[in-house]
Amino acid sequence: MRNTSNTSHRREVAVLRAPGADRSRGLELRDQLAACEVSMAVLVPEPQGKAGADSAYDDEPLPRSIAHGDSASYDAVVLLGDTEPWLAADQHARRFVEAAYRQGKPIGALDQREDIAIATLAGIVDNTESGLRDDEGIITQPDPAGSTSAFTQRLLGALDRQRTRTEQ
Repeated sequence: MRNTSNTSHRREVAVLRAPGADRSRGLELRDQLAACEVSMAVLVPEPQGKAGADSAYDDEPLPRSIAHGDSASYDAVVLLGDTEPWLAADQHARRFVEAAYRQGKPIGALDQREDIAIATLAGIVDNTESGLRDDEGIITQPDPAGSTSAFTQRLLGALDRQRTRTEQ
């Protein structure tokens, strides 16, 4: 899966990892992106009564709090796990996703039912559910237990399309 075209070089994807998300899927995504020279930052909810990321999320890359994040710093956003309750309650996370969408960045939803992911995103970006598909830069995984590899390839394709638009 090595990217020889170098079109995704120096790209970084923000992964908003919901509490309870399958960490192995995040690590799998990280490895697949790294093979294509795309780095990944993990952003998590601000823990109650604590500044910074929860030590329970102790993996590589070290998660950072979404409260201190800015989507302008990233080339794409991936929602990992059941992010619906988090996004409903956390204005920082909602603004992060909305800003990324408004900036034309690809938004992916991994390990979520496609209908729930689309409905959640439609509510955040004020768009109809039928308007949120691959051609809009929205990458979903119809089967939450499906291949991370197929999802990653679709995300990389969206990144390449986004890069082409910004270079024109």
